[in-house]
Amino acid sequence: MGQTMASLSVNIGESESTLHSAIRRIRPIVTESLNSNTFIDRPAPNPLSIGLICDCSTFQVYRPSGFYDESKKMFDVKNNIYGIKVLFFVNINVWGKVKCVFLSNPNVGSSHDFLILKNLGINNEIKEYLVKTKEDREREDMDKYEDMDIEGKFGRDYDSFCVLGDSAYICSQEIQNKIGYRILAVPKYKSKDEDVANRGKYLASRRVHVEQFFGRLVGAWNTFRHVYRFEHKHFQMDIENAVNLTNILTDYNGLGDEDSFEYKNWLETRYGMVDERKKNKLISNKKWRNRKKKRLNDSQDNIQDFLNNSLDDEEIINESKLLCSSLNY
Repeated sequence: MGQTMASLSVNIGESESTLHSAIRRIRPIVTESLNSNTFIDRPAPNPLSIGLICDCSTFQVYRPSGFYDESKKMFDVKNNIYGIKVLFFVNINVWGKVKCVFLSNPNVGSSHDFLILKNLGINNEIKEYLVKTKEDREREDMDKYEDMDIEGKFGRDYDSFCVLGDSAYICSQEIQNKIGYRILAVPKYKSKDEDVANRGKYLASRRVHVEQFFGRLVGAWNTFRHVYRFEHKHFQMDIENAVNLTNILTDYNGLGDEDSFEYKNWLETRYGMVDERKKNKLISNKKWRNRKKKRLNDSQDNIQDFLNNSLDDEEIINESKLLCSSLNY
């Protein structure tokens, strides 16, 4: 709802402790009832070679308390925020609806996208989900770019669909064999070969669906659009609930360009805040350096004044004799 607990408690006339208790009680019930909608009865993949589209998103959290080396693990360098990173797998079913059908556990913000995929505990589930039926293998009406992998083989030559990711998921065939399914990654650089370049553009255009899903997610639920305010131990259930409710929203209103714009605006706002923090930090550092330089100059001036005004040796001896006589030495 995008409100603090204090403001929400005032609006509905309940205390903050009552709201927290109500959320704790209802959270697991909502999670269990919603999971059956997507994560148990998953819609089958659209019969094309790209079965799933994967990507990670980082959701901002407050800086964890404790030692610096421990809290630093939560820091996402790319977004310059402390956050929790989650890997999403979305598919386009036979009715053209985009849904998130698999979700990783929460990871620290410093985790690399591919490392999350590699260490995913549900890879066997995904492998079984991507297995083609006999009808899928016999299809002849597949687009050549959509149906052909880097080795030039067609999707119908494989027994399973593949997973499409961005350039962060480029990996060797050996790693793909370990994971258990094929990974089709968008090339990182443009190729001089026209066919390869066109294929890269096409694959990049197919990835837009996962970005649209992110746009619908953060546009609908301010809990994840802004800083996550609850305890981190509740994040898994909260993100599952938000994903399942977003899947329901896509049934009634499919994803479109407005969701892409929502996602881009969300990122631009985040990057704008990051740039503002960097700018303020530069200003603060400049002020600190100027103060330090001024203190150093003042110290040098004081030392120079002392040296200029110090007594010579004869005056020091006379002053010492006078001091000793006053003390009866």
